[in-house]
Amino acid sequence: MSNDDKKQAIAVYLRYYLSISMTFVYRQLHGAASRFRPIVLTSSLSNLDIFPYEPIYAKEWNFFDRVQSRLERLLKRKYAALPPIHIRYWKRIVREQKVRLIHAHFGPYALEILPVARAMRIPLVATFHGFEASMLLRNPIYVAQLRELFDYAIIIAVSRGVAERLIGVGADRSRLVVHYIGAPVENFRYVERKAPSEKVKEGLPIEFLQVSNFVEKKGHRYTIEAFSKLFSRYSNCNLTLAGDGPLRGEMEALCRRMNIEDRVRFVGRVTTDQAIRLMSNADIFVHHSVISEAGDQEGLPTVIAEAMSTGLIVVSTRHSGIPEIIDHGVDGFLVEERDIEGYLSALGSALECTDAFGRRAAEKVKSKFNLDVQNGKLLEIYDRALSGQKDPIAPC
Repeated sequence: MSNDDKKQAIAVYLRYYLSISMTFVYRQLHGAASRFRPIVLTSSLSNLDIFPYEPIYAKEWNFFDRVQSRLERLLKRKYAALPPIHIRYWKRIVREQKVRLIHAHFGPYALEILPVARAMRIPLVATFHGFEASMLLRNPIYVAQLRELFDYAIIIAVSRGVAERLIGVGADRSRLVVHYIGAPVENFRYVERKAPSEKVKEGLPIEFLQVSNFVEKKGHRYTIEAFSKLFSRYSNCNLTLAGDGPLRGEMEALCRRMNIEDRVRFVGRVTTDQAIRLMSNADIFVHHSVISEAGDQEGLPTVIAEAMSTGLIVVSTRHSGIPEIIDHGVDGFLVEERDIEGYLSALGSALECTDAFGRRAAEKVKSKFNLDVQNGKLLEIYDRALSGQKDPIAPC
């Protein structure tokens, strides 16, 4: 019998395996493999060349599955429901693989797999990341169904901001824990770089960077507006925007209207290795998160921890969990959402920073937001769920 065969099996359930923006799931899978035998349960496969993993069990949805799911949701007033054939399939996989615990990522998918965990009488851990703990909370059917989940599962919130929003709709504090995703500091290593203040004095090029999807809550519009003013004051500053998404074309058009297209570089979707190279060559990282018109919010963007790990000074917003990682004026800068003048002032402050700022940022991530440390805490959550302990969870 191999060592893996001796380990307890756990299942990670998510509808889609695996988008670039969900690299954290892949990192947690490998972290859990040190103690458990993780298997993946999903409905859709993509990017297997980037995220190879075994074993993965995939049960695709067909037309009849979607009809059955819709009927189930309409008749029983549910927000999320698996068709009966999927529930039977996952129950069989759980039984055959001797799965002892299911970890579901994102609230709606936790609701889908809840009947399986309950029927098989195994613990369920559900991680809430962002949209499902913000904009979806406006949906009364979703909130009502969440209470079933809160009664059964251990709930993980990726920031205190997410935790408070869930408590506001009925989550039990004794079954909820804040657990940060963490950054792989061995990959996002500290980079010795000339301080922005020195580059300003010497007239050297200064590179700003954002890495994120082009969606409203990432605040690209406000970054571009602020930089259109910053460029008029500093002729040696440039901005790189990495990522893709529905708003990319609109943001490119905005740069052209503001006549700054020669100072803003759009590089498209990037891999982890490409993001590391971009961060290594940058001086300041920006991430102007905002609450979208639909109410969508961040949890705590992992990319901020990754940037800080390399020693980048980060300029971001007082949004959701971001103030939990950035101490304003100590290891980064925070501004109010959509405050262009405040944003411009913070960018100016970042340009005056010495290298001590970046060192403090990197040290914080290494000690508190280190992926290895946080994966260890995730295993403690699994252990608690498997032991059936009823005492309140200690915060991570």
